[in-house]
Amino acid sequence: MFKDKKTIIFDVDGTLVDSIGMWNDVDKELVIRGGGIPRDTIGEERDTYLAENTTGDIYMGYVDYLRESYNLNLTVEELNYLRNTISLEYLKNHIDLKPGVDLLLKTLKERGYTLVLATIGSRWVVDIYLNENKNILEKVDLKQIFENNILTKDNVHSKKPNPEIYLKAMEITNSKPEECLVIEDSLSGVQAAKNAGIDVVCIYDKYSNVDRVEIERISDYNVSNFSELSNQLSNSKQIRKVV
Repeated sequence: MFKDKKTIIFDVDGTLVDSIGMWNDVDKELVIRGGGIPRDTIGEERDTYLAENTTGDIYMGYVDYLRESYNLNLTVEELNYLRNTISLEYLKNHIDLKPGVDLLLKTLKERGYTLVLATIGSRWVVDIYLNENKNILEKVDLKQIFENNILTKDNVHSKKPNPEIYLKAMEITNSKPEECLVIEDSLSGVQAAKNAGIDVVCIYDKYSNVDRVEIERISDYNVSNFSELSNQLSNSKQIRKVV
């Protein structure tokens, strides 16, 4: 898995942090505060919308979808502001790393791998993980781990499964596809990595179960948790020379 790799690229939401369920709670609260009644399928609705809309300001488009679908009594701008406000409290105080993430990141860093954070999420969300979330800061300094190798939707035009963000990750690290390994959790993320020609490990996340069969078919590796990844790294005994 790690043999002959020099650059390890991580997705964020659902991969490094256990956050996918949070967005269901955020969107349900948003609909209620906008005067609507959220459906139990709101998570699937969001996933479908984001899968079918891959360019432009996709999140502004998504709140417009919510406004129309649930007949909400706020403007798109008001809904977008409210969604950001609601999510801010969750992101600062409730979100945490998945178990074992901190150990794996520290070990990879110590062994001299180049680490990249690559998400089609917003930079302001990532900045909260980097600077304000105490659950994360108590475990690991993500700024020190990833240094300047941080890519968000602000750095690309197209979202996954388009490979743009992974192509850019290779560009900023001067890496070839065969030198890279991507850690992902979702079908679109796995597809993006494969479309970039990069080997991909899918780490289990229950919110991707609807796509589990296809994920396991196209991923190069499938693991249940970060302890499995750390064991794979220990068994590889590979140490990158820091240039």
